[in-house]
Amino acid sequence: KVPSQFTFLPDLADFTMLVVALVEKDQSLLPCFKIQFPGLTLSSIDELGTIFCEIAQVPYEPSFYSKMGLTFAAAVRPDAARAIDAFYSFEQPILLGDDDNSKQKQLCPFTLTPLQQALQLTYDAYVAA
Repeated sequence: KVPSQFTFLPDLADFTMLVVALVEKDQSLLPCFKIQFPGLTLSSIDELGTIFCEIAQVPYEPSFYSKMGLTFAAAVRPDAARAIDAFYSFEQPILLGDDDNSKQKQLCPFTLTPLQQALQLTYDAYVAA
């Protein structure tokens, strides 16, 4: 039940290119311009899981494991090692400021891909792989 932010990697790549172009255009920003990528903020992992399972047309059945359980599983199943990394993401809220008047939003406004579309594209990529 921890609020978290998620990043759709194509958005992050586009945002990075936008910032690089901005800094190349105005070198005075370089020494002090702090950048925060505005990820998609969700109320919990359940929100992400529910939508993704709707796209995949499978029931949403969350399975939560302890860090110790994942560590033991990683010895047998390499994909469990990735789950250990994900585990850390959900121990604490990961939230960035959302100030509409921030200098960053004024200098490089950016629109994120809507969650439903980002998850559909992600699902399609997994299916095609």
